[in-house]
Amino acid sequence: VDCISWYEAAQFCNYLTSGDKSHGAYLFSGDNTNPGDFIGIDRSLAVSTYGTVYVIPNHDEWHKAAYYTGSDYSTYANGTNVAPIDGVDANYGQIIPFHTGPWNVGSGTIEQNGTFDMMGNVLELNETKVSSSCIIRGGGYAGGELYLRASTIYSTYTFIESSGTGFRVASIPEPATL
Repeated sequence: VDCISWYEAAQFCNYLTSGDKSHGAYLFSGDNTNPGDFIGIDRSLAVSTYGTVYVIPNHDEWHKAAYYTGSDYSTYANGTNVAPIDGVDANYGQIIPFHTGPWNVGSGTIEQNGTFDMMGNVLELNETKVSSSCIIRGGGYAGGELYLRASTIYSTYTFIESSGTGFRVASIPEPATL
């Protein structure tokens, strides 16, 4: 999905966790019909309350899932320092207004850690917040190769529903098998 704000992604994760978009790792003052104001993040409380909790990966989790090779970090999520082939391995570099948008998840090449689309398709929101902004990573269909690199980090406002911005869901505890 794209065109989603950080708050909407957090509410979706809460809904997966508890069936209520206001209750889970992301704390909101309201209820399922009106989430109210964002209060904070408490993963530990959510795990002790619900057991398995669904979250937006924080910056460190996202970075490791994309770039960790088992002993070091690569420049790209394909485990190498060679850029993926646009339109084959990853979805990036499309010229606006001629872009076709995001492709179906898994349309590109599987990446080094068993993931798909961490090297493009949509920019991915991270749980890590800096004031009223959050970190986004991974490049998108309309971005260039620079945005796919491990060294590229940028942010967006938490309330923005931007075309080409989506998110990934992680679970705590991690599943024992894939």
